[in-house]
Amino acid sequence: MTRFKTLEAKSVLAQAEMWTDTHPPTLLTPAEVWNMALLSTCNLESYKDLAGIRGVSDRTIAAQMRSARLKLEARTNLFAVAEALRRQLIPSFERWEPGLSQAQIIPFPLDRAQAHKA
Repeated sequence: MTRFKTLEAKSVLAQAEMWTDTHPPTLLTPAEVWNMALLSTCNLESYKDLAGIRGVSDRTIAAQMRSARLKLEARTNLFAVAEALRRQLIPSFERWEPGLSQAQIIPFPLDRAQAHKA
């Protein structure tokens, strides 16, 4: 990594640290936010470069990035499911209440002939 690239990355890291001090992240940890900011802004070539800028080990960076990826994927999947439910692309399930049979809880999709009768 060139000296200029290193100085640029340290500047971005300082800005990211100040930002997380004033805007505490809710989904990701501050370190995960810093990693994402550096990777998306500074065009770093590897986690080794990122570890050198942050002053931590490659293994720490890899663990933080894996954690961030899993959190973001889970949140994305939740939004996708919520949107599919809203658009009625997948069936919705009601909560079970005492006295209901399973057939009453799970609404099965009707075929076209039954839908016209209903």
